[in-house]
Amino acid sequence: MVVVMAVRVTVVVVVVVVVVVDVVPVDVAVCVTARVIMAVCVTARVAVVVVVVVVGVIVLVVHVRFALRAGRCATGTGCAGHEASAASASA
Repeated sequence: MVVVMAVRVTVVVVVVVVVVVDVVPVDVAVCVTARVIMAVCVTARVAVVVVVVVVGVIVLVVHVRFALRAGRCATGTGCAGHEASAASASA
């Protein structure tokens, strides 16, 4: 029962963080997420495990987003800085 609740909370929090990560700074998202999990989870052990898992997922999502952005910039698609430098080089 506790494990099922922890999994549900983790899934909901991960979805919310992935959706909100563009708007809210990551450190604020982690802090709010940890507080919500501590409020929802009854036992401290489950809360600690869920917080560690969620923070790990947040870090993974942020790294993937930065890697995707870096890839777009390297190829010159979708990155204003590279497009501007390419335009000035051709001028």
